[in-house]
Amino acid sequence: MNFKQDGIAPNSGRLLWAGFMAILAAGVGFGVRGGILANWGADFGFTGKELGDIMGAMFSSFCFGIIIGGVIAVLGVIEARQQTTHHHLRPRGHPRTNPRLEARALEDVASVLLARYPDEAAPNLLMGTALAALGRLQEARRFLETAMAIEPRDQQLLFLYARLLVDLTEAPAQVRDIVDQLGHSFPRSREDVEAYFRQATGGVLHFERSY
Repeated sequence: MNFKQDGIAPNSGRLLWAGFMAILAAGVGFGVRGGILANWGADFGFTGKELGDIMGAMFSSFCFGIIIGGVIAVLGVIEARQQTTHHHLRPRGHPRTNPRLEARALEDVASVLLARYPDEAAPNLLMGTALAALGRLQEARRFLETAMAIEPRDQQLLFLYARLLVDLTEAPAQVRDIVDQLGHSFPRSREDVEAYFRQATGGVLHFERSY
C-alpha cells in the first residue's frame, strides 16, 4: 500500500512511521531497564520491592499514555465521521453562503462534463452548484432536478435542492417534502437538517416526527 498515492490521510505515511518508532523506543526502553535492574540493586542497594516500584512506575505511565491516546484517537474518529455525515450543514461549505471566485471556472468544467455525460447525475449536480453560487437560481434548479431524477437519494443533492427552494421562496410544503425525503433516507442527520431549514425559513417550516 502506498500511502502517498492512495491519499488515505494527510501525512499518513509519516504518522505510520512515527508510530513504529514510538513502539520501538518503548520496547527498547523496557528491555534496557529490565536488563539493568540487577545492577541497580547491587550498586544502589535497592530491595526487590523498590525495584518493582521503579518498573511499576514505568509500566503505569506507558499504560496511561496508551489509554489517554486511545480515547483521543476515538474522539477524533467520531468527530471526523460527524463532519463527513453533516458536511452539507456547515455554512462555510455551502457555495451560496460563501461564494467563491472559482464559480465560473466550475461552470466551465461542468459544461465540459455535461457535453460528454449528459445523462449522469454528477455533471448536472456540478452545474447546478456552480450556477447557484453565481446567483442564477432558476437555471440551477433545472440541472438539480435533472440530477435528482437520476439519483433521487443523493444526500447532498437533496439538501442543495431544498436550500435552493428556500432561496427561490417556494411554498414551504415543497421544501418540507424534500426535507422529509432526507429524513427518511438519512435518519441520523434528520434532526440537524430539520433544525437547519427551520432556522433558514425563520421558523416557517415545522416537521412532524412520524418516522
